[in-house]
Amino acid sequence: MVSITQLFGSYGANCKLDSFNDEMKFFAKMSILDWCGVAYAGKKEPVSKIVSQMVMEELGVNQARIISTGHKVSSRGAALANGATGHALDYDDTHFLFVGHPTSSALPAALALGEELDSSIEDILLAYMAGVEVSTRIGHILGYSHYNAGFHQTATSGSFGSTIVASKLLNLNESQTINALGLVSTRASGIKSQFGTMGKPFHAGMAASNGIEAAKLSKLGFVSRDDGIECEQGFFQTHGWNKEIPPRAIENLGTEFLFPEIKYKFHACCHGLHSFLEALDELKKVNNFNPETIKEIQIETNPTWLKVCNIEKPKTGLESKFSYKLTAAMSIYGNDTSDLDSYNDGVCFEDKMVSLRDKVNIIPNDKLTDTQSVISINDGSQVIKNTHDLSNKIEKNIKEKIVSQEISGVKLNQMIASAKLENSYIGIMGKSIEPLIKPLGYDWKIGIALISSFAAREVFVGTLATIYSVGSDDVDITTIKQRMALEINPETNTRRFNFPVGMSLLVFYAFAMQCMATLAIVKRETKSWKWPLIQFFGMGVLAYICSFIVFQLLS
Repeated sequence: MVSITQLFGSYGANCKLDSFNDEMKFFAKMSILDWCGVAYAGKKEPVSKIVSQMVMEELGVNQARIISTGHKVSSRGAALANGATGHALDYDDTHFLFVGHPTSSALPAALALGEELDSSIEDILLAYMAGVEVSTRIGHILGYSHYNAGFHQTATSGSFGSTIVASKLLNLNESQTINALGLVSTRASGIKSQFGTMGKPFHAGMAASNGIEAAKLSKLGFVSRDDGIECEQGFFQTHGWNKEIPPRAIENLGTEFLFPEIKYKFHACCHGLHSFLEALDELKKVNNFNPETIKEIQIETNPTWLKVCNIEKPKTGLESKFSYKLTAAMSIYGNDTSDLDSYNDGVCFEDKMVSLRDKVNIIPNDKLTDTQSVISINDGSQVIKNTHDLSNKIEKNIKEKIVSQEISGVKLNQMIASAKLENSYIGIMGKSIEPLIKPLGYDWKIGIALISSFAAREVFVGTLATIYSVGSDDVDITTIKQRMALEINPETNTRRFNFPVGMSLLVFYAFAMQCMATLAIVKRETKSWKWPLIQFFGMGVLAYICSFIVFQLLS
């Protein structure tokens, strides 16, 4: 057998920043950004507070900062606390070859030790990329036999990745790095029985801390086996390995990269639930399910996930993140599964949730991959079925588009400005009224213009001009017209500002009392709010009805 310890130790010690291609660098930066977001959101979680408190009470040296408190502790302590914090919400990136979360252990180690050593951004990025690539390949070797035996790769494979990270930042030579990997093989641990408890996010912190510990000991001269991973009674042999090495795990090391196959979460729960939730979301877009009339929900999934996220009767918010049945009920009832607050202790005991939860049946199907699910809903009149694959062509196309295109500084600024507008107070107001104005052919951007035009109806044009020039380096009106002309309705795939929409807007403003000054004058002349309010609401309703009729007739 290939000496895995020596292979990856040698790679970790000798790889250079320019050896990583643009795709690897892009997804490394995406994962760093993703982790920072979920770690910041997770800093108030109980597991984060508890681990941080323990670390602070140890009164170590002031080497690296804890995210949740801002206090400086030892780099090992910071890696432990920050690793747990980053994985607390189970919202971090996932790799299906790794079979876990590679960033949640590698990055806390890189940031903590990088802060202690005052390492450059380039050095931290290099160490992180080397670490996640190695941990992904080791995770791939261990595979599902290791996972199904009860081990959590985030803790086990993650420890090897964080060791490469720490060895790289400490400038260990090849022999020292190999020795550190051999040492951490006796520290890497984490069992799946902790899923649904604080023990699971703690695994990420353990792995991050293990890597720093092993590398520092090796640097000080601590000696371990140089074949600790693959030797007789070594890590592989004792941890459920199936004694096969997938070719991709060791081939083209340093020239091809497995990490860019990373996935990002759109639901704040175990990734094993995501394919069925996506399939369910697709069904909800075209079906108006009445939870009270649903007779049965069937979810087909790869048997691997049954030991991971099939808690049938969760009792806590943490357990709800690992429950097919409850998350299905939550989604049907309109609970946003991307919202962190949706997963709480209370939702586990709601009568309506429990009732629908008990109508969900989970069916193992070994013909499905670990990224596929099939959902069938019997709503009392028919059975509706849908499938979803997390590795489908849509996701791949998006990935390819992102990687292949060069985003200029101007374009990036436009994207950032547009995102800020959408999430501003006025953007939120526009989004909130969008369902009401949608039958008129309007979207949230037009909604913003409608709201602002209450000051004076002519403001409508100026508001649209501002919206469509956000982030632009060219505020020429021609450019604005072109942008409006190119605006696409995603539901119909046609132009937003077409003839029906234009006529609808014309009729709306012909009747609507969208003028604050006029209303104020009427109030002053009549010395009462009665007539201004009648004008505003009466003319508003008339404008809405007429615009609706015009849009529907012309569409």
